[in-house]
Amino acid sequence: MDKAAIQVAVEEEKIPKLDEFYKKHDFITTGTIRKNSFGRGYVDYFWSVKRMELIDLPNGTIVKPVNLE
Repeated sequence: MDKAAIQVAVEEEKIPKLDEFYKKHDFITTGTIRKNSFGRGYVDYFWSVKRMELIDLPNGTIVKPVNLE
């Protein structure tokens, strides 16, 4: 289970209601609003059993594991 990870896309209009919930459950986000193929805005939230760093790029987010050793 040391490789478990979750990515959730939250629609832009639902962010005010769900942002606190996901952060309370240790999800992280860059907060960047992206557009899907239908032109609707969303923000990605990420969770992992291991610590990670998010790198925001114009076309997506890189999830980089953080080595604590």
